[in-house]
Amino acid sequence: MRKHITIKSFRDAVKSQDVAALEKTVTADFQIKALDNDSDLFTFVITNDALDRANDIVDPDGLDVTEFLRNPRVLKIHNDGEWPIGRCVELKRVDNGWQGTVEFCPADYPVVGPDAEFCRRALKDGFISAVSIGFRPLNYSINDAGGMTITESELLEFSIVPIPCNQEALLVNVKEKQEDDAADNKDSNNPDTGSNKASDILPEQKKKINRKRLQREIDLVKIKSRLK
Repeated sequence: MRKHITIKSFRDAVKSQDVAALEKTVTADFQIKALDNDSDLFTFVITNDALDRANDIVDPDGLDVTEFLRNPRVLKIHNDGEWPIGRCVELKRVDNGWQGTVEFCPADYPVVGPDAEFCRRALKDGFISAVSIGFRPLNYSINDAGGMTITESELLEFSIVPIPCNQEALLVNVKEKQEDDAADNKDSNNPDTGSNKASDILPEQKKKINRKRLQREIDLVKIKSRLK
């Protein structure tokens, strides 16, 4: 299981050339607004290009979501050692970020039902109002504000969390689950037409990110050789 660190900790690891820390999953939190009490689907901005409270930026143009779409699960507080509490039923690129729509597991689901129901009700009632992405940095630099600018990264998951970091990431839309039934049935008959399919997400972007990923692996080897 991958360990999680904040972007600030990742930035410190880059400066100190801590190779072990560079392999961990980095997380960043984002705020949403209170929700309609009768809603079944929750749409969040999961990341955007804003400079957050920690002076960090995750560039949405460099976020590779291809593998995430093959297993679009939503976690509670980045706990990838437990079963997911929901799934991302839609993920799409918007003006300056990405937005994802979440469907939670039913309340009577084995194992995760209570956690899923807690998150659903707490979001509806405004007791919690944040999501957070877990990602693997592939290319990055120190920005002028003293934080990290992550120009290339791989989305691993996103989670419901208690504390936000990005003050500009807000609730985009709330839908009744029934509204999407017809569309879901149509997509099941034509699986390549959905807006959240891996084959439709920026193929040229993926090629670019793969090149950056290879360069990062080369850089890590160089760092390890200097530390010996």
